[in-house]
Amino acid sequence: MARKNIIHFNTIFVVDDEEVFLAGVETHLQNKNKKANIHCYTSGEDCVANLKHKPELVVLDYHLAPEDESAMNGLQTLQEIKADNSNAYVVILTGDDSIQVANDTKKHGAFDYIVKGETAFAKLDINCTHILKQIGDAREIEDFKKFKIGFLVIVILFIVTLYFLTLPDQ
Repeated sequence: MARKNIIHFNTIFVVDDEEVFLAGVETHLQNKNKKANIHCYTSGEDCVANLKHKPELVVLDYHLAPEDESAMNGLQTLQEIKADNSNAYVVILTGDDSIQVANDTKKHGAFDYIVKGETAFAKLDINCTHILKQIGDAREIEDFKKFKIGFLVIVILFIVTLYFLTLPDQ
């Protein structure tokens, strides 16, 4: 019986200006995703500057340095992430329990919106499970497409071989 490959995150970004919460999310994700490379940033600018690491998952606070008007907020950071890599999954994890903010972030490509609180880590775990399933499904579809192409090449080679074998000798 074939064993399915275990799907895991390769690279995770955590972006939050509250360093204590940032460390808590990092520890939680590291315990759940032992093989993942987790990069932590306290600003949207630092996150965007490091998108070359191609994160599969970004856990992003919405209100980044709200006291600094020139700093990128979570929505701007989300837009930059999606512009760089539309396949990145972004989960907004914030203390702002606003339907308007939730709708704005979802409209700009966030996978989900989680309000910080006692159930936040459990909801983050559920999101990670769903995201990993989607990544696994996408990989299976890609593998099947490659299999179909390989099979088609073999069939064509077989037909060409038969054609040349059945040519009359001259």
